[in-house]
Amino acid sequence: MRELYLFPVISSGDDGLLSIFCCRYDDWMQASCETRLQRALLDLYCDGTPLRCGGTVFLREDLARFGEQVYRRRLL
Repeated sequence: MRELYLFPVISSGDDGLLSIFCCRYDDWMQASCETRLQRALLDLYCDGTPLRCGGTVFLREDLARFGEQVYRRRLL
C-alpha cells in the first residue's frame, strides 16, 4: 500500500465485509466466521465502525521507481 497512490471511493460502510466474506448478508450477525480476519472485521462492523473501501493507482512511468514509495513523499 505504501507503493501506490490511495484515494477514497464511495462506500456503503460494509464493503470490507463483502470482499472478505465473498457474499453479502442481509444481517451480518448471521455470517459465519472461519478466520480471525473475518471475526475481527465483523466485530468492528457490529460495534458501529464503518468499513470503507478505496482505490489505488500506480503510474506506468513510476514502475522503475517501485520500492521508493514515490507517492508518500511530500512535495515542497
